[in-house]
Amino acid sequence: MNNITTAYNVLSRKPADVNLVARPFKDPEYQQVSKYWFANNAVLSIAMTVFSIYIPRGEKFFIKSVRYFENDIQDKELRELIRLFIKQEANHYKAHDVFNHGLEKKNIRSLREEKAAEKLFSFMEKWLPKKVQLGITVFDEHITATGAKALLESPELVRSLEPEMRTLWEWHAVEEIEHKSVAFDVYEAMGCGYFHRMFSALVGGIIQGVMILASENRLMKEEGVKRFGPEGKKAVGLLRKFHDLRKVARDFMMYFKPGFHPWDIDDRALIQAWYKKNSLAS
Repeated sequence: MNNITTAYNVLSRKPADVNLVARPFKDPEYQQVSKYWFANNAVLSIAMTVFSIYIPRGEKFFIKSVRYFENDIQDKELRELIRLFIKQEANHYKAHDVFNHGLEKKNIRSLREEKAAEKLFSFMEKWLPKKVQLGITVFDEHITATGAKALLESPELVRSLEPEMRTLWEWHAVEEIEHKSVAFDVYEAMGCGYFHRMFSALVGGIIQGVMILASENRLMKEEGVKRFGPEGKKAVGLLRKFHDLRKVARDFMMYFKPGFHPWDIDDRALIQAWYKKNSLAS
């Protein structure tokens, strides 16, 4: 681990100077948000809008997958982190629900795509073993933490978001980083090793990827936008302008390294910078 001072009890490997806080979130005036709120680009905006639509049901899936093993955890510190993880994730799905339900007024069929998200996560809950569900949660938490880091370390990317969405996504990103190791530590406590983690990532990546891409394609088609058309090429150019995509890819690929732990990626400075500029930091 990158010289991070950790707060070991038995199971938790969260750095001692990272605090999980379930912060209240005052909903911005989402009705002011335009359809293309991410850099005024249709492809980027639709992709992130679909992500937002899937978040509420996804967060509920994450909560269920961790809560299922909660009583098997004897470490008091990790049990407390589970409690805070659940509170943070519950706040996230509530905040995104408010935004998502306003999309219908913008002729974006969010309710239809919410049903697709419900179908996806209900399928995984019904047919996949509980430890695989937890493994998918661990993988998804790494994806969201990687995206959160990419957002917070790129001021230009943050500025490209409309103000209301900037508030939402920065707040969400900070809390994703704060709790990024909770599900992972529960997963390891349940005796799940590297190959189980890789299998869960493969299963979750395929199932979720197919459904999310289908939702994006439906909305893009209805908007008359082509993923690989001019707006798509512009989207790639903007992402390259905002960030070194190779660095983001390296952070993502860290997950596939044997012995990986989420705090091997030390992004504490990013959340501490957010703490300093926000009154809801603690």
